[in-house]
Amino acid sequence: LRSSSAVAAFSAELAPGQSLTLVLSAEREPELDGEWAYQAHREREQALAQQAKIRHAPKALAQLVYSADQFIVRRALADGSQGYSVIAGYPWFGDWGRDTMIALPGLTLATRRPDIARGILTTFARYIDRG
Repeated sequence: LRSSSAVAAFSAELAPGQSLTLVLSAEREPELDGEWAYQAHREREQALAQQAKIRHAPKALAQLVYSADQFIVRRALADGSQGYSVIAGYPWFGDWGRDTMIALPGLTLATRRPDIARGILTTFARYIDRG
């Protein structure tokens, strides 16, 4: 691995049938088992598709559901409990109320996740002050 400022390069030679897992994470303890992580990812995608009732829909529609999920995050609240929020744009923006409320129907209701919508609204309701 060579690194220079914000640029990095990685190379590896694999024989037929070999696999390689490269882990880049912001987690304190990332999962290092690539096969397990990939299987967990696939299971999450299948659960999202099943919840959104798009099991036999075009692949592009399924991809939109998976992509929508990427913007929904758990947010630690001041009392130690967990809430939900929407990240407005990686990596520059955190959660913004206006952007969250605009995106909320498409990210949660269209994907049949009203429980997440409720969680986002409940989280933001804690911080409303005079409007």
